[in-house]
Amino acid sequence: MTIAGGWQRLEGLALLMAATVAYGYTGHSYWLFAGLFLVPDLSMLAYLAGPRWGALGYNLGHALTGPLLLGVTALFLGHGLLMALSLVWLAHIGFDRVLGYGLKSPDSFHNTHLGLIGKARAMKKVRPDGRTFPGKRWDPREGAGVRITSDGRSGSRDGCNSDRHDSRGHGGHSDSRGC
Repeated sequence: MTIAGGWQRLEGLALLMAATVAYGYTGHSYWLFAGLFLVPDLSMLAYLAGPRWGALGYNLGHALTGPLLLGVTALFLGHGLLMALSLVWLAHIGFDRVLGYGLKSPDSFHNTHLGLIGKARAMKKVRPDGRTFPGKRWDPREGAGVRITSDGRSGSRDGCNSDRHDSRGHGGHSDSRGC
């Protein structure tokens, strides 16, 4: 976890605690709080339409803008139930941030603004550009003009291998390809 990711998780914890405590002052039952706590996750149903729509739907349900606008509206209208709903929504977002679930990238569900999540994080199967590689770990040297050989050594994509040394220890050699 990065330092920024750690701070964002700590902010998520603060948001979860503050929203939960503030909810207590609305006078509504904590049963309502518990019953509505996972409702924002229904936004994941947008993934049925594909990753781009899924990320959009998920992010609309998990960005702070929605519950903050709802809370401000509740303040202006003096509507206690809307305030309670906004606080449950904020608490849910804080809880997700504590767990490391951030806003989604449209290229992969596992790629969030807080870093990789799920199996992708454990296996490092998702490249920074969001593409996945089933069955093998992603090597950061791949995609940078470097191919990884079966024995784990690296060489350039054109077949020239800078790891080769001549008998005097000088790197590389020249052949008909200009390597």
